[in-house]
Amino acid sequence: MTDLSPVADAAFRHPVIVELLTRCFGGVEPWMFSEARSERFGVVYQDARPGQESGYTRIGWHSDHQAYPNSDFFPSIALTFHIDATSPANGFLRVVPGSHLGGTDGMPLGFEKIPGEVAVYCERGDVLLHHSDLWHSAARATEDPPGGVRRHMRGGWNTGREPADDEVLEEFNKNAAR
Repeated sequence: MTDLSPVADAAFRHPVIVELLTRCFGGVEPWMFSEARSERFGVVYQDARPGQESGYTRIGWHSDHQAYPNSDFFPSIALTFHIDATSPANGFLRVVPGSHLGGTDGMPLGFEKIPGEVAVYCERGDVLLHHSDLWHSAARATEDPPGGVRRHMRGGWNTGREPADDEVLEEFNKNAAR
């Protein structure tokens, strides 16, 4: 999205956002992957809706760090700009507060309820941040479109070692149930 839209790029790089992320990382200024890596990273538009035509209707329990468990470009914080409000009608984020402070032992492989999980509902225009080690899952919409549509832009900011643009990284570990 940031490659295609100057408005999206300005939103993700807004000085208030960068300052907030720097504070979240304890004063360390974060970085985003360069455009040379946009085929695997960067800000993406996600349209979650029920039905066979959608490639993103829900996603099981996972942490973002699990996608690249051996990479040293973590920790990171995911940043989501909500185009639509979230609800049971169109799906929403499920999180386990405090889970980013531990490992992944005991994390379910599917969609089952976890003691202490919280439903995160966002309004249109809300900006949501979450740590790369936070256990999270996306609930499936309960309505067909138009009520069952959930659109957002999502990207991440990192504070670990910044890889060179031509560096070969480990393969994406698609561990979450879909």
